[in-house]
Amino acid sequence: MYHSRAFRRGHKPTVLMMPDGSTPTPSPHRYLAWRPRSIPYWGSLSYLLGAILFVEGSLAWMVPSIGDEENGAPPELAHATVAWPYLIGSILFGIGCYLAFVEVINANLEQEITEAATGGLLDRQLRDTLSIRSGSSTASAEFNRIGATRGILSRTPSSKSVYTPKKGRLPTGSWLQRPRLGSSRPRLGSSLVTSLGSESPIPEDEEVGAKVEESPAPSDSCISWLRSLTWWQAQPASLLWWGVLLQLIGGLLFIVCCYGGMPGAADHLPALLPGAVAVTWVYTPCLLGSSTFVFASAVYVMEEWNDRPNLGYHIAVLNLVGSVLFLLASFGYYFADASLMPYTPDVLFLISEWTVRFPFAVGSACFGVGAVLALGELLDADEADPQADEADIIRA
Repeated sequence: MYHSRAFRRGHKPTVLMMPDGSTPTPSPHRYLAWRPRSIPYWGSLSYLLGAILFVEGSLAWMVPSIGDEENGAPPELAHATVAWPYLIGSILFGIGCYLAFVEVINANLEQEITEAATGGLLDRQLRDTLSIRSGSSTASAEFNRIGATRGILSRTPSSKSVYTPKKGRLPTGSWLQRPRLGSSRPRLGSSLVTSLGSESPIPEDEEVGAKVEESPAPSDSCISWLRSLTWWQAQPASLLWWGVLLQLIGGLLFIVCCYGGMPGAADHLPALLPGAVAVTWVYTPCLLGSSTFVFASAVYVMEEWNDRPNLGYHIAVLNLVGSVLFLLASFGYYFADASLMPYTPDVLFLISEWTVRFPFAVGSACFGVGAVLALGELLDADEADPQADEADIIRA
């Protein structure tokens, strides 16, 4: 069975039961590997590096003698330990947000099931075949009718047939993908039921009438791999797509926010209100960006809700906690500004210290831990699962 998050992260389907009725042993996590041809890998790495810089900048900002120029820190030191790490970290977060967007539009299980659900009699006929073993001719013919309408057939180097939607960019293997079409619209976190086996359930290619492509050889250039990906696409029927789109917008707003806090930026940036450059270019973009992060993180939690607790769910919760802390810190900006609040400098410092800087530090740490766990989750997909090759049926 494919799960939404695991599907777009490049994992094989979950083996629920072996042919002998036993439960498969889960593979161990690992955190060090090199995956240059993986969009999720580079996205998680960008989040991790950005989070490290944000943690460093926030902690330095909490020490007045190091990162707080208004409270006696040398300007050069404050810029080097707070302003520049924040700006570079925000750019890395923005890159990570875009790569998350690319990851979803290339492997969105919700969208895949939507496109497979052609409606009417075909849906009912497919549901009637779910109890038939994948090796039977009846099931094969029915599944291939789905495949011929929307996908391609490709062959793995082992000459086993495999149905892989959308140019074969999605996770492949010796599996026939079967959408669960219980309704005309899938819900977020949908599963795609597959069947594993050594025998190919797909008839000869010319009987299907779909385009046949050879799987790319390992020696293909990186440029060819990059060109095979979709870099921008609208999927408005998918809640997951809206989540990553708003997250991308939020990442861009964080870049604006951190640039607005750079030394000298206030001298050439226009203000919507007189004397409110910080409100225009720092506080408000940060507030809006944090709000989009909260929405996107909530969507990720919803994606894994039915499968909790698992690693993907814990990662989504960590990102949601980090986003909420960023949102609280963004509100704190307004209460720590002397031009907006009639408080003494000591009170303003305490407000800034514990409602802005501290939440940013802890929230960034949550993002960093989540990125480390995401790398571990992702690199599990590198491990060949011998159990998946041995199993010949999955019972949902």
